[in-house]
Order: sequence, then structure tokens, then C-alpha cells
Amino acid sequence: MVKQAHSIGGHVHVILVEDETKVKSKIGWDSKGDNLISFCGVKIDHHCVTNFIPIVGTREVGYNKILEVFTN
Repeated sequence: MVKQAHSIGGHVHVILVEDETKVKSKIGWDSKGDNLISFCGVKIDHHCVTNFIPIVGTREVGYNKILEVFTN
């Protein structure tokens, strides 16, 4: 259908490559350390940080920390 729309005949060759990246679909909480897991760093000027482990905390402070991590 797309080939017809662009008047392309014959085969279209492509190369499929795996670069070992993955979007982690599930965020978790480690009860021993009271921290969120599966985040890799902040959104602005992003670069992955292997030791990015946000500590949650208790009560309103902990709730606000969770909101901050998901937002940023």
C-alpha cells in the first residue's frame, strides 16, 4: 500500500539492528533500601546513570519524592 502510494516497485531492502537498548516497562520498589528501581536518570539533558536510585522516604515527603521522580 505504501509502496504503491510512492510508486515504488520491487523489493525494499532494510537492515534490522539490535543495539541492546530497552525501555523498562515496570518500575519497582525495593523495601530493604526504600528506593525506587528501574529509573536511569533525570529527563532534562538525559544521560543514563547506573547508580540512579531515588530514596522514597515516609509520609508526605515520600509521596512527593515519588511524584518528582515520575515527573522528572
